[in-house]
Amino acid sequence: MAAGVDICNQRKIEDSWSGSAGDVWPYNWTASQCSPPPSPPPSTPPSPPSPPSLPPSTPPSEPPSPPSSPPPSYLVLDGYQGYFEDSYCVESTTRYVTAKNGESYPIAGMCCDASGGCNRYISTNDDTDDTGCVSGYSEHNSDFTLPDGIETTTSLRLTLNYDEVEAFCASKGLQMCTTNCANQGCYYDFHAVWTGTSCFPSPSPPPSPPSLPPSPPSSPAMYQVLDGYEGYFEDSYCVESTTRYVTAKNGESYPIAGMCCDASGGCNRYISTNDDTDDTGCVSGYSEHNSDFTLPDGIETTTSLRLTLNYDEVEAFCASKGLQMCTTNCANQGCYYDFHAVWTGNTC
Repeated sequence: MAAGVDICNQRKIEDSWSGSAGDVWPYNWTASQCSPPPSPPPSTPPSPPSPPSLPPSTPPSEPPSPPSSPPPSYLVLDGYQGYFEDSYCVESTTRYVTAKNGESYPIAGMCCDASGGCNRYISTNDDTDDTGCVSGYSEHNSDFTLPDGIETTTSLRLTLNYDEVEAFCASKGLQMCTTNCANQGCYYDFHAVWTGTSCFPSPSPPPSPPSLPPSPPSSPAMYQVLDGYEGYFEDSYCVESTTRYVTAKNGESYPIAGMCCDASGGCNRYISTNDDTDDTGCVSGYSEHNSDFTLPDGIETTTSLRLTLNYDEVEAFCASKGLQMCTTNCANQGCYYDFHAVWTGNTC
């Protein structure tokens, strides 16, 4: 066996043999162990697919155009006769202003030369040729309907805005005037007139703040009502000052009697007289506690008062007598109010 020949690999052995067919193979097996050559490394895995291409970025949209500026404003003056306000500041696209009488009328045009000389007409000043007067002849004394349908007794045959007047003046080698020129023809003294003086309109006032919601109605005050003495009613009630009746233990409703007290607490259920012939004596009128009596408001009861007063009415009566509301009950003080519930001045 040739030294150094690796016979673990048959292909290598066969490749190294150079004998002819029929020759004996010059190699023999031995018991010596050997290791086959390592396997070739696996082939390189395929490359992962390329990520999809990004969509083309959308160019940012153009910012919105700023709002167009309002047209410039120019001063308009009263022509002379005082039918209009002394001055107006209006946009150049304006054709009418409001006179003192509340009606709208067209604005007349004027042209001035470089020295300030004023021209309300060019070459002719009459009512037969509207090409002479800058804004046409004035129909200040006739009922004249303008081409745009507005009827007025103080009209111009041409209704020109600032730019149109300025263009007319420029076509005549003239310019807009900066002051008014009275008594210069075409009856423009009866009109408002354009000037070339720029101005800035007063800003609109801010909107009024929203009105506050109405205040919720206040609840009437609450006062204590006590049993008069005989025990026909609960010991006490807490009722609104507008109340006139409370429910007795028998389930029926009866009017509340009034009492007045002096500063020392002295109780008065009647003033000057205590009888059933004069209801001006007992604070709430005489008690019909033993008779079938119909109250003025139609309620029938066998325990009634001839007057059904709420707290405010009892308080007013007491004050008219120099007295005040009582804070406690006073039994056996006349007018048979022991059979009733009675008002006190105690809040509850």
